[in-house]
Amino acid sequence: MIEEVIKYIIFCSTALEALKKLKELYDSHSELEIIQLLLKLFNLEMKDNDPLKSASEIKTSFHDIEAIGIKVDLQLIAFIKVLHPVYSNYLESLQVSGKLKDITFDKLVCKIAKREKSLGRKRLHLNLM
Repeated sequence: MIEEVIKYIIFCSTALEALKKLKELYDSHSELEIIQLLLKLFNLEMKDNDPLKSASEIKTSFHDIEAIGIKVDLQLIAFIKVLHPVYSNYLESLQVSGKLKDITFDKLVCKIAKREKSLGRKRLHLNLM
């Protein structure tokens, strides 16, 4: 990632020009790209029984997300990680509809509570404080 940035600004003659180039670079990320980065983070699993490899992948994903100016809701990530793969179809439908990009932890919990109620399942016992 650093090499990509250096190549992008190496020929700038002023700091202001470099800042403008960086703004262009980071503002060019599409909503789909942001959602894909978040889903990549949500779907990470330990591979090859190697926790250090998993930690490295998580760190890289966080770096990529933060580099494009996204604040990460850790509660939301943890909740989606717990839900996946049981709720993968529901999460994918939220992504396709565009509702996943603006959702917060509390909103997702409410959506799932309503869904569970409509399906006649047990009530979710959650403390949203």
